[in-house]
Amino acid sequence: YDLLGESQKALEHHQAYLAIAIEIGDKRGESTALGNIGVSLEQLGEGDKALEYYVLQLDTAKEIQDERRQLSAIGGLGNVYRKKGMLLQAIEQYQIQLDMAQALGDNRSIARTLFNLAICHNLQGDPETAILLAGSSLQIMEQIEDPISNTVKDHLDKWKQEFQPG
Repeated sequence: YDLLGESQKALEHHQAYLAIAIEIGDKRGESTALGNIGVSLEQLGEGDKALEYYVLQLDTAKEIQDERRQLSAIGGLGNVYRKKGMLLQAIEQYQIQLDMAQALGDNRSIARTLFNLAICHNLQGDPETAILLAGSSLQIMEQIEDPISNTVKDHLDKWKQEFQPG
């Protein structure tokens, strides 16, 4: 439902999934549901509530030592902070996410986190850093054939065109 743009319906299903996961003691399912609720809330424009769910997801993922779900939660926090214009907090979260992804050897997460960092730096008025980060991101994405590599390339081309070093 999230992909169909029906975030309210998705939210209801994620909440039902969360209730079941809690009832049966499935901490991984609970963590996943919390993150999915955060995504739906983000889509509905409820960033503050989404932050709460990402924090809960992160806490649950830490409790069960699930680094992949921790990565997801930290990325969600970064995304909400970025959308709220809280770029320093977003960059801090993305840097934590990048460090974890590098430690795990997760190239997809590394590439996507580099791109999120590039967006933040561009929004901060630092196109030079944004271009470097996006270039690194694109290089990895092309190697792993990430489906969003064209989006990264489009941004990179736009930023290069706009950037006139002085």
